[in-house]
Amino acid sequence: LLTRRGDYRLAMSEYETCAALSEPSPRLEQKIGNLHHRRGEWELAACHYQLALDQLALQDDPERRARILADWSLTAHNWGQSDTAMRYANESLELAEEYHLQPALASAHNILGILARQAGHSQEAIRQLQESLAIARQLNDLDAQAAALNNLALVFQDIQDIPQAINHTQEALAICQNRGDRHREAALLNHLADLHHLAEDQDTAMSYLKQAVAIFSEIGITEGDLLPEIWKLTEW
Repeated sequence: LLTRRGDYRLAMSEYETCAALSEPSPRLEQKIGNLHHRRGEWELAACHYQLALDQLALQDDPERRARILADWSLTAHNWGQSDTAMRYANESLELAEEYHLQPALASAHNILGILARQAGHSQEAIRQLQESLAIARQLNDLDAQAAALNNLALVFQDIQDIPQAINHTQEALAICQNRGDRHREAALLNHLADLHHLAEDQDTAMSYLKQAVAIFSEIGITEGDLLPEIWKLTEW
């Protein structure tokens, strides 16, 4: 709940307390890794994903492994490690397909869509992200839906389909607002500002920008040290 609110320092304190009081937990290490990722601390995120995988070596949990690999792939992508990102994304997809793991499939297709977009393969990115979105909708997984919708919007912006980009961003925004995910809400508001600027609707663009800046500032104040990566969130 603190993570969704954007209170990352307190969220980390709660996770660390939990870790100190409990047995080793791959899921907990993954959550800590995800929190470091939100803060833009790529190396720390990777360390916790590695810990999670090490702990999984003694457990038979292919779905958890696939989900961790997908998360690590996204961190590697943001860290500029393209080859590592693609390797982990493909490993995640292989596990998800082998064991018929639908939630993990949604995650794997989402990160593969992100990587396809990075490589300039817009149609492949759309295919992967639409597959992720379809699975997420079947599962009623709102977080996965928001991720796929956001990333689809970025691809549609790339190919100059601004109306589609706006529609997908607005749908993702409604989900994040409903889920109380303030950081991602701010990122989506910021993207809507950019899209309406491109559509030459400056008044609407400025309205969205003011809302985004207000939320980003609240998260920055909570963090205390104004981590620059907090303001740069685009993909997830």
